[in-house]
Amino acid sequence: MSQTGIYCGPIDTSPNRDREVCPVSNVPMRLWVLEFIVHGVGKGCAVVKAGNPKQAEGILKAQGVFNGMQHLYKVTRIEEIIEPPCAGLLAEQVVEIDTANEAV
Repeated sequence: MSQTGIYCGPIDTSPNRDREVCPVSNVPMRLWVLEFIVHGVGKGCAVVKAGNPKQAEGILKAQGVFNGMQHLYKVTRIEEIIEPPCAGLLAEQVVEIDTANEAV
């Protein structure tokens, strides 16, 4: 397997086109949408590519914005995104902002 695409890295490092970009898995990867609460911060959602919902949650906690504080995440919902055979909307999240608790 060879690397394709644009290489982004330090100027003094040349790309190794023969290395594996990511681990090869025998499990087919799927897209998952995760809704979560970050304790003390608010709600959020993420789209993760993983083999199963448990792995998707682990990837979110390991690679998300709060990856140094995984205990702050509370995943409230995980749904698989079924890719349509033609162009179409895959996911949408409507966010409600509570302005009643904001200081003026």
